[in-house]
Amino acid sequence: MALANLLEHPVIKTDMMSSLFAGRAIKRSNKDLGRVLAITILADLDDYSPFTNAWQAALEACFPQEWKAIASNAGSGLRALLNSDEDLEQAQYTCANGLLASQPPTLDELKTAGERLLGDAIERLEMVANS
Repeated sequence: MALANLLEHPVIKTDMMSSLFAGRAIKRSNKDLGRVLAITILADLDDYSPFTNAWQAALEACFPQEWKAIASNAGSGLRALLNSDEDLEQAQYTCANGLLASQPPTLDELKTAGERLLGDAIERLEMVANS
């Protein structure tokens, strides 16, 4: 699910969810990329690099001819989210009122999780795709 959400949102789009999320209008990209961060936190791993091999295998199986082109841009939407205070705050809101409601993360915790996922898994996948 994390890889699907990363690939679905290579940029932060202005499209809003069709209904309010816990009383607020939220960009669909922010909700879905927030789920990627929630999954990262819930996985609670010391190293997310095993995601790289699983994601590469899935992409190669589903898109044998184009997997490298797809993988080479896997982290662009997450990078955009992490670089926008407004978008990251929306992602944090969806996590705090959704998957991580029992232990709502702070903005710093979400940003740290995203940076770790980028460094441990996504950037490795992108490097393999670009080699």
